[in-house]
Amino acid sequence: MLNSLLLTMTFACGEKKTEVETPAPVTTPVVEEVTPEPEVVEEIAPEPDPAPVSNVDFNATLSFSDGNTVSGHVIRVERSSDSYGMKDWYDTESRLTIFAESGSTAKDLAWTDIKSVSTSPKSGDVSCVYESDWIPWLYICTQKTSTSVVDSEGKKWSADSKSKWKFYFDDDTQVEFWIQNYRAMQQDTVEVGLGDEAYENPDLYAQLQNEVKSMVYVKSISIQ
Repeated sequence: MLNSLLLTMTFACGEKKTEVETPAPVTTPVVEEVTPEPEVVEEIAPEPDPAPVSNVDFNATLSFSDGNTVSGHVIRVERSSDSYGMKDWYDTESRLTIFAESGSTAKDLAWTDIKSVSTSPKSGDVSCVYESDWIPWLYICTQKTSTSVVDSEGKKWSADSKSKWKFYFDDDTQVEFWIQNYRAMQQDTVEVGLGDEAYENPDLYAQLQNEVKSMVYVKSISIQ
């Protein structure tokens, strides 16, 4: 009896088990990714080219060898500093004259002193050269012309003006032209080296000769 009681007490006084609660899982908050709005960059419109400064005031009609014409009110004239129109352009009055000769008389004619200009190529008179101060070299073929000028008083002159000319019209158009000895030009693609036996480019000469022979040129100009 005593033993049964002790056994009962032993079970009754045993360690009491504590039920452990499982912690709730930790959830990471979902952060919504926001794509930033693209920054709007305002495009700045380029400033328009300044209007050409007028240095003349006359009307002109240019007739070309292909039958086309350009007419309008000329507000500005420029002349190239070289024969090719590839360097500086002059715009001062003293540089905008055409040297003219008639017999033993010679004078410089302004465009406002001129009534008409006529240009006629000399058949078969084409010369070709290269300019070695360009790298690679610049090749030029020139068609020689006979050029005459009639002044505002009706007197005829032979003109000597190998520079290139540029007319600016009041409708913002421009025309570049020669009135004497028009030219075809192209820079070579290969630089000549020291010791090269064949340093000139005959193929480029031939190409430019054909080009200048078929080139559209200013045949006549009338000034009003």
